[in-house]
Amino acid sequence: MRVNELIGAPVYNVDGSPRSYVIDVRTRAEHGTLVVDGLVIGRHHWRMFGYEHRGEHGPILLRWAVGALHRHTRYVSWDDIVLEGDIVQLRRDWEDLPRLPGLNS
Repeated sequence: MRVNELIGAPVYNVDGSPRSYVIDVRTRAEHGTLVVDGLVIGRHHWRMFGYEHRGEHGPILLRWAVGALHRHTRYVSWDDIVLEGDIVQLRRDWEDLPRLPGLNS
């Protein structure tokens, strides 16, 4: 599966119920190759606008609004995902996933 096929894909909880959507893919460079670390998932297809990064500063009202829109956004490690075809399923329950850092800090 390609990254552009992952973005917007539905994410299913451990019990198989639809839970969220893939908003972003987090990668790291390893020996000149990008390796997927995990996914940013949320209840809506809304984009992040870059305000989830701790070093980003911007208009406080916009940062607050993005934080409010993404209050339920979570990060899931690649190890906590089962990917079969175009199905993205969590190995851990949604409630056990960490919230995305940097939005409300």
